[in-house]
Amino acid sequence: MKGPLLSGPARDLILNHLKATLNPALKDDDIIRQDGLSLGQVDQSNFFISEVFQTLKCPACYVLIGDMSFDYGTQPNYIEGHHDLRTIMTAEDMGGDRLQKKVESYARVLFNTLDQQDLLTPDGRLKVKLISSAIEYGDVIMRKDTDDRKIYRRDCIYKWKVFHVENQLIP
Repeated sequence: MKGPLLSGPARDLILNHLKATLNPALKDDDIIRQDGLSLGQVDQSNFFISEVFQTLKCPACYVLIGDMSFDYGTQPNYIEGHHDLRTIMTAEDMGGDRLQKKVESYARVLFNTLDQQDLLTPDGRLKVKLISSAIEYGDVIMRKDTDDRKIYRRDCIYKWKVFHVENQLIP
């Protein structure tokens, strides 16, 4: 492939890393909550690269890439750059307090899974380094499942800086 790989392959590296490491991290003894609150495993079909506006079974994980900036530096055969990334974990629970604890725990898992990680494509052409930048929480959304049950949904929005180094020499 000629030309820069840009954001898509970097996003795919991160998404594949999450698919391989997120669920095992949710089982880690350091993450298991002592208050009985269960963090659900993310089904492999609930990892997305764009926001899904349909009803889905939570938890779900989204990896969304933002704007990218280039820095050609001093080595002409390499493109360096950085872009913003958001990893969003969507969770549901029957109560607002329980839900807040749940999304805080998901934020901790995301931090432990991605912060300061170096990821490399199999061909060695693209390397990304992930640096944490901010945690935000989306608005609480409520829906009725039946006449007497209320289900609350909230997003944990984890923001990252992705430092991108790409070798322009095609093997």
